[in-house]
Order: sequence, then structure tokens, then C-alpha cells
Amino acid sequence: CIRDRGNPVVVDVKKFGWWWRSVKINDSRIVRANIGASNGVIHEINSVLDPDYMEPMTILELAASMPETFGTLAELVEIAGLTKVLDSDYVNLTLFAPTNDAFADLPTEVVEDLVSNPRELRKVLLYHLLYGEFFKADLSTGEVRTIARQTVDVVVGEDGSVTVNDSNVISADNDASNGVVHVIDAVLVPEMPKSLTDVIVENEELETLEIALTAAGLANFFDSTHPFPKYTIFGPNNAAFAPFSEEELAALLEDTDTLGDILKFHVVPGQYLAADLRDGQSLHTLTGAKLTVSIDDDGTVMINNAKVIQADVMASNGVVHVIDTVIVPSA
Repeated sequence: CIRDRGNPVVVDVKKFGWWWRSVKINDSRIVRANIGASNGVIHEINSVLDPDYMEPMTILELAASMPETFGTLAELVEIAGLTKVLDSDYVNLTLFAPTNDAFADLPTEVVEDLVSNPRELRKVLLYHLLYGEFFKADLSTGEVRTIARQTVDVVVGEDGSVTVNDSNVISADNDASNGVVHVIDAVLVPEMPKSLTDVIVENEELETLEIALTAAGLANFFDSTHPFPKYTIFGPNNAAFAPFSEEELAALLEDTDTLGDILKFHVVPGQYLAADLRDGQSLHTLTGAKLTVSIDDDGTVMINNAKVIQADVMASNGVVHVIDTVIVPSA
């Protein structure tokens, strides 16, 4: 800060690389610097300085300063590990900020699930954020891509009203030092992307496979919603494990090295949909060994000696084809 007769001005310097920087005095920007004079120097700015100027808060500080409105949001931002994102002046953001009442309208179990799962909570909160500073006048009807890599539907009415998906903007253009906040009356709930692990966990016919992946330490490996890398899993259903006795299955779950090799023999790097498979095709698995595809005249698809009974169960990071037999690699 620089003071003149007790009134401070705030100098904000941002560097971009080693050769260019931006300098602001309060909310005015220096547009021409170092104009020399015999008794000093002049910096030309683009607006008149207001003696009552107050330095704007960051988006995070703005939310934290109004606990009666944004207390729940501020708490969830901290749980999700997004405090640095909303408190940084290096990237301008637009936040559609749900009120405390908006979160209270969600089913209690939904909020509890989000609080207990920071990863999913982070996805939901990022769905409320846009890269860039978009004031109400900048918004137009159409789809807008969020930081969560999913779109929201913005509708600007003739009366000036703005809706985002099923929520209403009830207070627009709350300016922050790193962007703008639009207050909304409902939480935006994205269609949650699913990982390969997610789709296996959700399929009751793959419960034994889920247990095996967890025991082998592979469940986390496939639990990514990032689109790359992709994998194709030929997943044995519960009945496929029936030939194993309880003792054999228990021993296999204990022998994680052998179990891991068997499971990796069911996984192919890359995404192969049913339409991509062809008769006689060889697929290299994560073990380096090959699987052979055979397709008969009826369109039945076999992977070695296992029949595909459900194809193309899609995930963000690949696809699962459910098969009826555990494929054991030859010695």
C-alpha cells in the first residue's frame, strides 16, 4: 500500500513471464508508465482513483465473509481442497454460488455422501466454476463449459432473468479480485462421470470381480474418470468364479501376485468396443500375453474360451465386456 494523507492505495503487480507485467493502482490499470518530468515521474492510469476504494476480496474471502449465505459452500470448498483455487489472483473465475438454503434443499444423504467423498465433492463444486470472468451482461443463452469439463445450460430471459440448469441467479455480478460470483438458489448437480471401477461396483453380477480387484490392489488403478489412458476389461461375472471352491478362491485372494496376473490377463490397453472386435484378432493384455477373439456366424463373441454376455459397459476411462468364464493364462 502507498498512503497519501492517510488514504491508502493498493498497488497490485502481476508478472507474466520475465518480460511483461501488469500494474494496478486500486482498480485502475497503468496504461503508460514512466513519463519523466524534472520533478518526478507520471504513470498514466485508465480511471480516476476513488478515495473510498476498498480492495476487492477474492472469491473465497467473499464467501467466507458471508457465513449466513455461503457458510455451507465455504465449508465444502475446504473439504474438497479447493481453497487455493478460489483464493488465487492468477486465474479469473466465474462462480455460480449456491446459498446455504440451496444446499439444505438437497437430501441429507446426498450431502453426507459428498462430505465423505472429497473426490466426488470436488467434481460437483468444479461444475459450478467457469474459467474466465463472465458478468451478467456477458452471459447468453446456450451451453457453457465448466471447469469440470461438463456443460451447464444458461438461459437469459427477455426480462433479464438468468437460469443455470434448474437454478435461478438471484444476485448477479458480485465482483471479486479474481473473478465474479453469481448467487444461485439451487445446487448444480452434474452427471457424474464413471470410472471402470465405478461401473464394476455398480454391477451386481460383478461383485466377485470387485472383491478380486480390491484384493489385488487394482481397484484404485482403474478408478479414474480422466479420459486417458483407456482400458478394455473383459470382466468375469459372479458365475464365472463358481468352478473355484471356497478354499481355492480364498487362497487366490491371499496370493495377490497370482491374482493380479490373472486379472491383468483380462485387461487390454486401449478401448475396444464390440464393433472394434473381429474374428481372429489378437489383443495384447497388461501381462504381455495375448487374448484371441473369435466371432461365429451368429455374432457370438468369444475371448479365448470365455463368452461375452454383455458388451460395451461404458466408463470415462474405457469399457467393460462381461464374460462368463475366468480366463486363466497358460503356464
